Amino acid sequence: MKQILGLVAIIGFTFTAFTGCASSDDSADTAASAAETPTTPSEVPAKTPEVPPEPAAISEPVFTVAAVAGHSTSDDCWAIVNGSIYDLTQWISAHPGGSGPIESICGVDATAAFTNKHGGQGAPEARLASFKIGILG
Repeated sequence: MKQILGLVAIIGFTFTAFTGCASSDDSADTAASAAETPTTPSEVPAKTPEVPPEPAAISEPVFTVAAVAGHSTSDDCWAIVNGSIYDLTQWISAHPGGSGPIESICGVDATAAFTNKHGGQGAPEARLASFKIGILG
């Protein structure tokens, strides 16, 4: 009797080791998944590296021409240059060319005035950028 039990155990162990399954119900699943698994390197799909998602774009405030026109004094001076809105109130008294040129563009599209005077000059363009508060929309 011990010999029969030992033989059954050996056969069971051999079957499990050979098929990778402990029961006959699993053997069909294993055979099916083995048939679906690529066997050669050319059949294995290349792993695509995971790329972290882009951070959500930070949207800029959007202002209308009418909103900018409401800021047309030396105490509250906004101007439009190339579709961007700038609060130039603090710059009026600091402008190297005097307050007049800045006061004249408060509340309006100053693209032509700025481009004619400072277009292509790095320092004035960088200084202007520091006053940006939004975009025209």
